[in-house]
Amino acid sequence: MTMPGTPTEALWQWNNNTRRYRVTQAGADVLGQKVGTFVGQSRMTALRDTYIAQSKLQTNALAAQVYNSEITIQQWQMGMRQVIKDTYINEYMLSAGGRNAMTQSDWGRIGQQVREQYEYLDRFAQDIANGRYTESGIAARARMYPESASQAYEQANAVTRGIPDLPAYPGDGSTVCLSNCKCTWQIKETDDAWLCTWKISPVENCPDCLDRAQRWAPITIAKSVIPGKSALLEHLGGLSEHAHSRH
Repeated sequence: MTMPGTPTEALWQWNNNTRRYRVTQAGADVLGQKVGTFVGQSRMTALRDTYIAQSKLQTNALAAQVYNSEITIQQWQMGMRQVIKDTYINEYMLSAGGRNAMTQSDWGRIGQQVREQYEYLDRFAQDIANGRYTESGIAARARMYPESASQAYEQANAVTRGIPDLPAYPGDGSTVCLSNCKCTWQIKETDDAWLCTWKISPVENCPDCLDRAQRWAPITIAKSVIPGKSALLEHLGGLSEHAHSRH
């Protein structure tokens, strides 16, 4: 596995049995870790957020270009589409074990998420055409698109462990902090169940995320009966929060 800014030789390699990355010889030389050491969740979450931060630099540049009429709104929209697609795919693959580990179902999930973002983007482009935004306003709203890709990472984290769905994902817009959510799911597995805990960000957290950290600590999902999202939400008493606007 490599990320932007790393050497082309993979620093980590996916292990199908453990569904985690292990440090390669190249990684050991670069990172100063032993070969075969597992890559911890904190490092994985940092990689998730680092890639999103890099994508936001691209949306900032596009915002300046469209506001200053250096590119047309149509060109801006095509550029944004590419950023959205690339960010969602790379976030999902990072958590799923890389491109070679991807299944047809994985690509289908990404496709659905990306199409949803394109629909939001169409409305955003119309708002820009109608002159509703300043440059900083365009940039701020545009950054929400790569930020929301953390949900792709988190969903892949669940799917690769055999969990078809969780009640919500960081970055999916279902919290007050919307796409800017920096929380993550911590998943532990036993012979009979998955123990899924909503872990809050060490930086700052909205009331919804704090509530989830208390109520979903953990959610226990039995392997014998795997509920769908609607059944899981009903069992958990819903999300217990107001509806939030999306970008």
